[in-house]
Amino acid sequence: MWYIAIMKLLLHSSSILLIVVASGCQSGRCVVEDQRPDYIPLKQIESTIWIKVGKARGSAVILDSTHLLTCSHVFGHKKTREVSLLGISTSSGKVDQFKSDFHLVDEGEYDDAVVLTVDISPEPDWALIKTEKPNWDANNAAVIHPDAVDPEWVVPEGTELFLVGYSPIFMEDTDPGMTGFALFASSDYEKRMLFIKNGPYTLCGKATTFHGHTAVLHSENWPPPVGHSGGGVYLWNADAERLELVGIFTEASKHTKSFDVFGLTKFRYGETLVSFYSPIAPVLQALKTNKE
Repeated sequence: MWYIAIMKLLLHSSSILLIVVASGCQSGRCVVEDQRPDYIPLKQIESTIWIKVGKARGSAVILDSTHLLTCSHVFGHKKTREVSLLGISTSSGKVDQFKSDFHLVDEGEYDDAVVLTVDISPEPDWALIKTEKPNWDANNAAVIHPDAVDPEWVVPEGTELFLVGYSPIFMEDTDPGMTGFALFASSDYEKRMLFIKNGPYTLCGKATTFHGHTAVLHSENWPPPVGHSGGGVYLWNADAERLELVGIFTEASKHTKSFDVFGLTKFRYGETLVSFYSPIAPVLQALKTNKE
């Protein structure tokens, strides 16, 4: 009898999960709502900006007046690349477009030939880049969480984290067949500019370690936030009342949930999104070396 009762409970829980996820879907495609809580001012997420490098579109974090941080898979491995910046002043309502040459200062050990699976620990995927012609407000530079300077420090399990960036999963459209960057590219210019102007966008989750790698576990089975790559991962410092940077989002994977019944068997009852991020500590060391 207890077996039947648990099965009913699981089926009921799964139904609730499906209803919650479906509520975020429009025209056959999931549209994720911005999850930035009201207590976080818009100004505090402006350290994450939108960038375009060649055909790659992603996000980046302002570190100071000349340095940005993004992913290696966004910037690439060339020493110098032309980078386009858009949407760097959201609070003023102004959308700027600017191109400049950026130089690769240092990068993680990311190999874009390796395909991420749930059994593979992602490699450090970050690129510290610098330009002699910056076009952003250095006052918007991210505030680093003090503990994150230590390479051995890990965000405590269960801490709420905020992933900020410009993924098209937040972009509404009437075409159910369009997703990701295809959706962004298919939209008219004004719609793309409006999307960037209204960003960046926030996903929430809980800090965890997944296969030994720093990660964020989300409560819902959202689509992978393509376009968030290079965007900041922050925690909220309640005492200082501010967001503080702990890393950058790199990639995401789907994880199957399971329910353990008295150690006898496991029921699999749905998927959830797991987002990986590269900690900020090695970047700060590279930044320090570059300034010396």
